[in-house]
Amino acid sequence: MADTTVKKKKKSSLGPILSFLLFFGAAGTLFWFGWVQFELPENTYAVLFSKTSGYDSKVLEPGRFIWKWERILPTNSKLIKFLVETRSTELEYIGELPSGDLYKSFIPENPDFSYHMTFHISYRLIEERLPELLQKGDLDSGDMESFYNEAEAEYLKILKEGTGDYFTENLSINSSSYGELEIALLEKLKSRYTYLEIRSFVVKYINFPDLELYRTAKDMYAQILERRKNAEIATEKWAIESKVNLDTKIEILTKYGELLSKYPILVDYFALDPESQVLDISNLKDFNYVSGE
Repeated sequence: MADTTVKKKKKSSLGPILSFLLFFGAAGTLFWFGWVQFELPENTYAVLFSKTSGYDSKVLEPGRFIWKWERILPTNSKLIKFLVETRSTELEYIGELPSGDLYKSFIPENPDFSYHMTFHISYRLIEERLPELLQKGDLDSGDMESFYNEAEAEYLKILKEGTGDYFTENLSINSSSYGELEIALLEKLKSRYTYLEIRSFVVKYINFPDLELYRTAKDMYAQILERRKNAEIATEKWAIESKVNLDTKIEILTKYGELLSKYPILVDYFALDPESQVLDISNLKDFNYVSGE
């Protein structure tokens, strides 16, 4: 009887302990599923997407305690991870000034109006902007390479336009003015992508033609076009005036013909008086007739 009582007391004392252990185990499991830090290695950032809340506005960073309740629900959420590191690249472009091949034909030395430029740039994605980029569709889930390629292509386009603007305002450039050019181009690059941080930017190499000579050749070509245009206008004017004079003479001769047909006797009169001013013989000088009779 006593043994039975002791066993009941032991069972009743184990009940709270088992309940506590079960509760602790469940809580630990929930805590484990909600803890994100284990899944984020160094330089890897993530944005949590859940069916219940969409994209989380807070970026998940490695090395920091992060717990998300959305992770508890099965298949409710997923982590979109991004490896964010400083990226370095060289941007190069080779080309020729507009219509350079045409303009150089007007210079005896036949100068080369081509150019060659190389820039070194280091940049890094600002991780705080990841949720915004994902929501706007500017960044695919985890596809960083195509994102960087597009950014670098746009950077190259900006460098081309910026260099062209700089050369429009400056007749020449040399190594001593690289610093000024770098500042001007850097400002343009920064204004294009606010979610990229440019760590360094250097103009490594520039081979640019003589801009003053280019403008001289361009002006010569413009003058030739102007003279050609004036010549065409003068020719057209002469043609119009000639046609008017011809039409006038034809009209006069037509009237003479009608007059002589109506009064044939005038033919004898003009034959007797060749010096008569009634019939202006000069009107007939531009016409040669061969009688078919």
